[in-house]
Amino acid sequence: MKKVITISREFGSGGHDIGMEVAKRLNIPFYDQEIVDKAVAESGFTKEFIEEHGEYSTLSSVLLGTSAPFDSYYYAEDPQDKIFKIQRRIIKKFAQEGPCVIVGRCSNYILEQADIDSFDIFIKADIEKRAENVADRVELKGDELIKFLQRRDHKRRVYYRFYTRRKWGDYHDYNMMLDSGMIGKDKCVDMIISAIGE
Repeated sequence: MKKVITISREFGSGGHDIGMEVAKRLNIPFYDQEIVDKAVAESGFTKEFIEEHGEYSTLSSVLLGTSAPFDSYYYAEDPQDKIFKIQRRIIKKFAQEGPCVIVGRCSNYILEQADIDSFDIFIKADIEKRAENVADRVELKGDELIKFLQRRDHKRRVYYRFYTRRKWGDYHDYNMMLDSGMIGKDKCVDMIISAIGE
């Protein structure tokens, strides 16, 4: 088994639940909210601020059009850059401590750049299925809920592109891509366990 499993996912696809169940079955740590909690402690930002800026782009289209690296002096004081750097350090630390499952936050790219071996997974589902999955968590219905999901996808896509210079959801960046809406979350878990040889 590879040391670390990363889970990237479309909003509402069940990637969090899938990752949690994989970690439970493998008896290894699961890191999602823990990354937020540690980032809050290190940064001084609120939990809500970290959750909104730690995986979703809030950068202007002008900045996103530039080719300057995220840690150039131009953006040194940007809160989102500060959060990214803190989360990057936390993710690397968790991965170096031993086998675990890490959800989101460009973790597949971060570990690749750090030469830390990982098995990288992308979880997707059609937007109607994802709307069903989150209907009880958000106070939106119908077209408004679909638009909400599309906005979340867009912000996550732009965030990933800005910090990695890669296309979010491109199969080249992952060892496995699964459609949880088509095969179900339980089958996704089974397939991941099977693929890593446990």
